[in-house]
Amino acid sequence: VNVGEEAEAAQGLVDELGLEFTQLLDPDSELSAELEVVNMPSTAFLAADGSVIEVRPGAFTAASLVEAIEANLGVEVTLSD
Repeated sequence: VNVGEEAEAAQGLVDELGLEFTQLLDPDSELSAELEVVNMPSTAFLAADGSVIEVRPGAFTAASLVEAIEANLGVEVTLSD
């Protein structure tokens, strides 16, 4: 989620980095306030029903992201080489 940015600014970064995943916008920081996000980056883990499982501040390593996904979502993740 791009926080505090308008669509044009967010799209510029998407294009610059060559990102191919869906970008969501939170230009007025409403979602960030609802999730009590105070640090960037932060990652929100959501259940299938949309309820918030956990909001975790800070960056992940590949290994710590796998651990968080498995712990919060109950799925096994295998990293490819």
